[in-house]
Amino acid sequence: MELEFYHKKMEVELRNFMILWFIVFLSLCYCYAFGNKISEGIKRLLFVLPIVVLFVYLPLNLYSFHLNSITSFIIGFLGNLKLLLFAFGKGPLSSNPSISLAIFLAVASLPIKLQQNPPPNDQNKKHPSLKKLKNVSPMLLYAIKGLVLAIVVYTNTNYWEHINPKILLFFTVLHFYLLVEITLVLISALTGALLGLKLGANFQ
Repeated sequence: MELEFYHKKMEVELRNFMILWFIVFLSLCYCYAFGNKISEGIKRLLFVLPIVVLFVYLPLNLYSFHLNSITSFIIGFLGNLKLLLFAFGKGPLSSNPSISLAIFLAVASLPIKLQQNPPPNDQNKKHPSLKKLKNVSPMLLYAIKGLVLAIVVYTNTNYWEHINPKILLFFTVLHFYLLVEITLVLISALTGALLGLKLGANFQ
């Protein structure tokens, strides 16, 4: 009985999640179609502001910790920040006036950024630690982080009643951080492969 209730709850949650992203893409198509026709500044800000408010509200309809936290970060924070910059002719959405709809949707709704010119060689000389980090396999780093995330999720799920509240709070913060970082990397890799884009690193 409990398992059946859980399955129905997840079905409703996934349906709400898909409806949410459908609304997000429609809203961004609206911004793409009319945004560049309105002069940047206060006029475009007033045009974009209803979408910003909508993007703050939409994640509130999700009750799953994972879906809510990721969507709130991507849409409520990053997406709104990009739209506010777009209103004033700044940011990645305004960097190229001839940007296609597909790239506009990807950059606006996903935690990605287009790759810029590579830094000069003397920058690496000033920061020798960057070279050391590049020598470490990214796959190994994210495999370790994925393992840590799995341990944290298992611990929070099965032993939360027996854990000190302060430690539990630390695990919750660590859970959120690892979840966001790993999700950003996966989204960036998939988007770059599907759209054929060269993307910059999400974490420096």
